[in-house]
Amino acid sequence: MNLPRGKTLQRYATAAAILAALVGYLILLKYQVKYPLSPEQSSVTTEVKTDFGTKITPLAVSEEKTPETHSGLVGRFYDFKRTPDRRPSDVQGRSSLNNLLTTFVRSNWDENLLMTYFRAKDPITTCQFFIPVRDSAEAPKAFGVGNEVKPLNWAALYKGSVVAAIDTTFRFRGRGDNYLMVRFNQKNVFFNSLQDRVPLDLFPGNQPKAHDRSILSYGPWIHVEKGKKYPVEILLSDYGGVCSFILCVEELHPDPQMPDGKQPSVYPLFQLEKGIPLPPYSKSTALEKIGAAPEVTTNQSIFTVR
Repeated sequence: MNLPRGKTLQRYATAAAILAALVGYLILLKYQVKYPLSPEQSSVTTEVKTDFGTKITPLAVSEEKTPETHSGLVGRFYDFKRTPDRRPSDVQGRSSLNNLLTTFVRSNWDENLLMTYFRAKDPITTCQFFIPVRDSAEAPKAFGVGNEVKPLNWAALYKGSVVAAIDTTFRFRGRGDNYLMVRFNQKNVFFNSLQDRVPLDLFPGNQPKAHDRSILSYGPWIHVEKGKKYPVEILLSDYGGVCSFILCVEELHPDPQMPDGKQPSVYPLFQLEKGIPLPPYSKSTALEKIGAAPEVTTNQSIFTVR
């Protein structure tokens, strides 16, 4: 069947436009291969700093490697109330959250278990854990999902490696509302919760809860060797309301003048980078309910990230 002359010309024009677009794409692709973007052109330019860490856009990091200019532990946010396809999950209350975290610890911190729940797309990095009393909604906001995640039954899992700057023996001290857990060198070394708790046999040598909430609980003593790299995983979790997380380190008698049996009342924060300012503790009703802020210092010299 012969087509009218007008329609024939229209088809030729469409085919020519498609061919021109294809040729243009191939030329562009060849140019990008021959002249790739420089590191400066492709580098990250946008940062959003929060108490929970620094979100970098675009954030080209993984748990195994972080950009040299944004070193630290890499954190991932999980909403346990929903599945990956955003449907309601089996974790809808306080007891179910406690059971899930217990199962997670018993699984040797297998993150595949957490990945059966909703995970925020973008990770963030942090070099310290000093989060004053905050609305629990600040956590999903920090990970870029504040508009879609209700601040209930969530967790943030931070992973990475640290290098011991000195030979020393230390232990973690800290406080978590609702949960703060630490796994160091593939061993459970610290746990604290102001209300609920996982079975204490999972954290041997841990003193989980102090009566005075301004005092930091502690874990077992740990020896590290200068220059050796150690894997570390830190989990923060909350079931709603307000939250707070503080993690410090305490060396075994770092001061030779200190009498036996005495320990300092002010502890250095667990930090991987010096010079990070501390968020202020503001006087508020929520703070008064939680308890006074423990005194901490920022002169920790045990660990670095490289």
